[in-house]
Amino acid sequence: FVEVLNHCEGNQSRAASLLGIHRATLRKKLKDYGLA
Repeated sequence: FVEVLNHCEGNQSRAASLLGIHRATLRKKLKDYGLA
């Protein structure tokens, strides 16, 4: 997730789109992994 966020310059919407998941799902996963 961190690599994708870096690639998207921290843009969570764009990162979620690249990963094929919803932004809310990305935010939850970041929180679960202690990255947010």
